[in-house]
Amino acid sequence: MSVIHQSKYSLTGGIHLPENKSQSSVTDLQICPIPEQLMIPLNLHAATDAKAIVNVGDQIKFGDNIAESTGIISAMIHSPVDGQIAEICNRPVANRSELDELVLIINCNNDCNNSTAATENPKIDWFDQKPEQLLETIKLAGIVGLGGAGFPSHQKLDSGRLESHTLLLNGAECEPYISCDDLTMRNYGCEVLEGALILARSLNCQIIQIAIEDNKPEAIKTMASAIEQYQQSSPFNVELEVIEIPTLYPSGGERQLLEIVTGKQVPSGSFPSALGYTVQNVGTTLAVYEAVVFNKPLIDRIVTITGDAVARPGNYRVIIGTPIRYLLEFAQWDESKCETLIHGGPMMGFPIADPDRPISKISNCIIASSAEEFPKPLPEQPCIRCGKCAEVCPASLLPQQLLWFSKSGEIDKAKDFKLLDCIECGACAYVCPSQIPLVDYYRFTKGELRAQSAAKVKSDKAKQRFDFRNQRLENEELAKQLLRDEKAKQRAAKKKNDSVDPNKQAVADALARVQAKKKAKLKGNRDV
Repeated sequence: MSVIHQSKYSLTGGIHLPENKSQSSVTDLQICPIPEQLMIPLNLHAATDAKAIVNVGDQIKFGDNIAESTGIISAMIHSPVDGQIAEICNRPVANRSELDELVLIINCNNDCNNSTAATENPKIDWFDQKPEQLLETIKLAGIVGLGGAGFPSHQKLDSGRLESHTLLLNGAECEPYISCDDLTMRNYGCEVLEGALILARSLNCQIIQIAIEDNKPEAIKTMASAIEQYQQSSPFNVELEVIEIPTLYPSGGERQLLEIVTGKQVPSGSFPSALGYTVQNVGTTLAVYEAVVFNKPLIDRIVTITGDAVARPGNYRVIIGTPIRYLLEFAQWDESKCETLIHGGPMMGFPIADPDRPISKISNCIIASSAEEFPKPLPEQPCIRCGKCAEVCPASLLPQQLLWFSKSGEIDKAKDFKLLDCIECGACAYVCPSQIPLVDYYRFTKGELRAQSAAKVKSDKAKQRFDFRNQRLENEELAKQLLRDEKAKQRAAKKKNDSVDPNKQAVADALARVQAKKKAKLKGNRDV
């Protein structure tokens, strides 16, 4: 019986894009050498910054924890090499804002081994471990989503495990140029499958589905073969299948992938667990396998290097903190030919000013493009109300209406029209004949909404502190008044008791008689 099934459903909206994946997907996976110096960023896209727990001059070993998580939505960071902390400073990193971030500069030892050597250690038997133990291992390994969001994996698993009955591996990789997930499945099919079994155990799921676009036949075949091998010697009773989905952008979005697989949409404001699913990227799944089976933290990842300015486009296994320039030079890029460097894909990625920035946990692709490959956009023209943007929106939004609200500053109305459901895929801007950078407007308005929300939270906290202080002062004054009243009552009662006490009165009368006798005696003596 075949383990490969065709998806019965499709995606709302979406577009067909030139794939441009063959440039990087036809060559074998390669391992990038370790540079002399690493730059480890402490910032993650969808998590709170980690806090450095080392100092300048410290000697560190491969796998050492060098930055600890801060808060719930955060992840630990580990050293990929033996070396020494040279600096802890702010440097430019690969982010959309172009702001400097705190980084750890590590001087690598000359004899340090590549990070893949960790997988040569004896395997750890995880079959009898409880879900809580597996989640703790994933947490301690610092694993985050490698599809681009960077959300801490242990937190995502923990929040979804009570409601999820199915683990869905995301192997769609719908964005043009990027092929790192494709090569991950083709080179590590059995490892990805075992990682999926680990995730299923941590979630208490009995169903594992692997969704792959139909433009990746080798990956589909490899994962199906891994499932068939597993079923022949299966220690677990888990239902496994590969779902072949149509090639359509943005099918790799979490909500969009669930719509293709289930025919249902995740309700606005909800998570995939509302449909009983937890979604994980295949690269993340490989990292989970290596963490649980070999006790290896997340210190490297597979990165696609492509573009017209690269002589050896392909996929490279790279340790976190490697300078992008070093990786590009290893791929033989022609800097004079390179017009633009893009971090991520051409649709949801962003340009970076220079290559002297580090590879981070969310770096899935670097595109070194020529001027002809990505020509500069034409000037923005007025909207002609053609409605094409609404037709391709995978979230069933009204992009034109959202544009008007964004331009006019009516951010509350934009929120009412579900702006926060926008996944910023760029499909609307791609089909816009007026060359309107719609996503840029949406990002700005989302930023205003976040700022407004943060200001409200700050204002509410300030009001709470003010009200608490007033209440405290009022309570203190009331307590003082009650104490004064009680003391006054005690004084009045004492005075009253003193005036009517018969014993005290008898004593007073006796003293008066004694005094009278003394006076009488003294008078008698004077008369004599």
